[in-house]
Amino acid sequence: MFRFAAFYRCEGIRAEDWSVARKISPRIEAWSPHALLLEVTPRDEENLPEPLLCGSSLRWAIASMRTAAYLAAQQTSGIKIPAGKEAPSLADFPIHLLRFENLISLSLPVRLTSEQLELFSHCGVRTLGDLAALPTVALTARLGLWAASLQKLARGEDLQPFQPVIPEPSFEESQELEWTLQMVEPLSFILANLLNRLCARLNEHGLATDRIDLRITVEKGDPEERSLQLAFPTTQPKLLLSLLQLDLQSHPPGNGVTGLALRAQPCPPRIFQFSLLRPPSPHPEKLSRVLAQLETLVGKDRIGTPSLLDTHYPDAFQLHSFLKAPSPKKRTAAKPHPVPKASPCLALRRFRPPRRVQFQPEEVVQRAGPWLSSGEWWTARPGQPGWSHEEWDIELSSGVLYRVFWDHVQSAWFLEGVYD
Repeated sequence: MFRFAAFYRCEGIRAEDWSVARKISPRIEAWSPHALLLEVTPRDEENLPEPLLCGSSLRWAIASMRTAAYLAAQQTSGIKIPAGKEAPSLADFPIHLLRFENLISLSLPVRLTSEQLELFSHCGVRTLGDLAALPTVALTARLGLWAASLQKLARGEDLQPFQPVIPEPSFEESQELEWTLQMVEPLSFILANLLNRLCARLNEHGLATDRIDLRITVEKGDPEERSLQLAFPTTQPKLLLSLLQLDLQSHPPGNGVTGLALRAQPCPPRIFQFSLLRPPSPHPEKLSRVLAQLETLVGKDRIGTPSLLDTHYPDAFQLHSFLKAPSPKKRTAAKPHPVPKASPCLALRRFRPPRRVQFQPEEVVQRAGPWLSSGEWWTARPGQPGWSHEEWDIELSSGVLYRVFWDHVQSAWFLEGVYD
């Protein structure tokens, strides 16, 4: 049979009080800013005084009712109320234990204010026993239904079920090494064990992870921290291990490793539905492994989704991560225009980058232009101080059409593309 232990501290519950409570029982209820309620077994009840005999101001009491244990802990410490003896054990306690400040954090339909406490005092009700001895029907008729609930509290009865605090699940695993390691192979064996436990805990809570944080404690120097962002939420330890191995191989620790710690960022799992009418496609989880291999080969800053920059500079773009690619702007649907009749047109096939060329004047048969464009001369960015182009369309004697431009910054002609 479970009983309840109340921890009470006048100045408020501290962090060390929570630590002591967790060592005794995993089921804890925060009764008020000054008290904790624990669900304890008979064995815990026998060993409860030992961790508290340290001369602190923390009071404790045990009863079969949480209310009785809480009220007893406010008045004295070390009392154990037998089952069924709650009301007689609390009879001599003062009634002010039920005042508003003591029950402020409880969602109870009753509060004993200072005015009500003064009213009971004028009527000769000064202890919990005096309040419990009053006839319930007459008390309710005189003061209302709240008085009946207050009388139950005075007898040590509970008005609400036990509501333990459920701690947030922690998805962290760590291990200290007995000796220093530098090779990737023994580190992979340790990481495999940590990932197996981490993924098992994620599966228990019906979650996946889209980011793994690795903390490497080295022999000399500050710990190294790394983060792996996944392209698809997963709970596959083998996949996560292969990604960590690639990261360690491409960026090995600078010094000997003395400890490893993993933290998973939980997220809802994604359900991928394959089509019955199409050939089977690779699973999205394999995308994370492919991206990690590409980053190892060409570098992390060369993998991503290109997007145009807000500039008139030709071919100016930047790379965004596949996971954080900018979403396209929503455009309002335009009214359909009448489709014009088809007419032949030329397509410009551009060269990237443009090629430096030299033309003889007699080779040019026809020309059109110039079209001037320039910009960013005010920023003088490294590697791109600005541009000033004078574009022309020319036809050579061979019948080929080209787009060329004169670069005033470099003082040279460049071949931008050819018309097909």
